[in-house]
Amino acid sequence: MTLPVLLNSLLLIFAVAFSFYWRENPELSKFSLQLTALLILFYLFHDLLLRHHKSNIKYQNISKAIIYTILTLLLVLSTGGLDSPLLFLLYLLLFGLSLFLMPLVSFITSLALVGFFLINSAPLTNSQLVNLFSLIFMAPLALIFGTQYIRLLEGKNRIKVLKHQAKILNQTISDEESTTLIWLSIEFHNKIDQAMDIVSQLTTNLSRIPYHQREKLNQLYQDLKKLAQSGKKLQQTIDQATDE
Repeated sequence: MTLPVLLNSLLLIFAVAFSFYWRENPELSKFSLQLTALLILFYLFHDLLLRHHKSNIKYQNISKAIIYTILTLLLVLSTGGLDSPLLFLLYLLLFGLSLFLMPLVSFITSLALVGFFLINSAPLTNSQLVNLFSLIFMAPLALIFGTQYIRLLEGKNRIKVLKHQAKILNQTISDEESTTLIWLSIEFHNKIDQAMDIVSQLTTNLSRIPYHQREKLNQLYQDLKKLAQSGKKLQQTIDQATDE
């Protein structure tokens, strides 16, 4: 377990414990509505502040998760606890925690919820036991769902990286094609033309050149012509490939 997971889990366990303590305390439970309103105002102010001042996304997620956890538990506990018609909000909360935080954090939070419900709701009726077991089974489900979601995000990030690398590679190929075309159209043809001119000048004085050297010069001249033609064909091929 990494330090961020441990820290986030402890903060959410504290949020769960605070919610149960607030609701079970007769003096404090009178002000549940005021606490809910205060948390909503704090959330709105907090969200507005974060929009104007960029902060760490992990800090934003855990701060929002704490507020959501306390608000959800206050609503559920105020409307009957395990018998509350709003109990499904806890399921949504666990799935939300698995998405915005680590899946293990959601799993630990669900275990904390089950533990506090067992402590504060004994003895349990049959319907409460069913709801409690559904909350228990929701813990591994949220863990699996969150893990798969993270893998999906990682896969999308890999695809983005591959697309970026492909874009860079295409740009590199395009640059090299341009460089090759420039070399073929200027350097290569110029050097070939110069070599052919030199050979042509030498062949004008064939009477002074031995016969076997004349044959080599003629062969060299023909080879240079073929090389020039192949260079033109290569240039045309690269032009066509670039256009496509």
